[in-house]
Amino acid sequence: RRRHGRPSAHIEPSRMVVFSQNHDQVGNRPRSDRLSTLVDFESLKVAAAAVIFSPYIPLLFMGEEWGETAPFWFFVDHGDRGLVNAVREGRAREYASMGLGAGIADPGDPATYEDCKIDSTLKASGRGATLYRFYSELLQLRRSEPLLHALIRPEMRAETIAANALAIHRQDEHGGLTLYLNFAEEAVEVRLPGGARLLHSSADAKWDGPGAGDLATRPFMQSRRSAMLIGYPASL
Repeated sequence: RRRHGRPSAHIEPSRMVVFSQNHDQVGNRPRSDRLSTLVDFESLKVAAAAVIFSPYIPLLFMGEEWGETAPFWFFVDHGDRGLVNAVREGRAREYASMGLGAGIADPGDPATYEDCKIDSTLKASGRGATLYRFYSELLQLRRSEPLLHALIRPEMRAETIAANALAIHRQDEHGGLTLYLNFAEEAVEVRLPGGARLLHSSADAKWDGPGAGDLATRPFMQSRRSAMLIGYPASL
């Protein structure tokens, strides 16, 4: 198979856009299903934190901030019916070759487009409202914390702390931040520096999580599928 991509370490973060899903990734899936229909609520929050707390420009895909569940089918609206038929047949062949031909929406049917429309009322109640407030807090922290909103790579290093769990450290002369991302199905032990203060936890009960825990507890166990941001003084 052809290899894709190339090293990007030399590219300035301000030129990089990152996301957990976009129109290509969703629209080219056989069922055009969004991340909100594929993973649990805790995983949605971890994905959001990984994107928004990155040193790059975050892209949010229409409605992901409230957990939109409407599919985003591939659809076309060409005046040339021959082109529409060619697209329809080409996509049918592509998915049939993978054994996925059944149930694919017709890209030329207006109903396919209508099925993709998002429902912004979902952000007003239930978990949609919780997730919407969660995204708002992440974005507020990105704006208020200098080490998060600077599109540069300050003193930054990544560390594997367990299988499927990472710690991303950033530091400057004023202090430091560490983002702990636990993608695992089980809690992981986290070694916190002295003076650590909790800035954010996706496990907090206000986000319908199991609870953020007490940072003074030793050993400190980070909840399954959770993101945690801590700050610490420059002397550490």
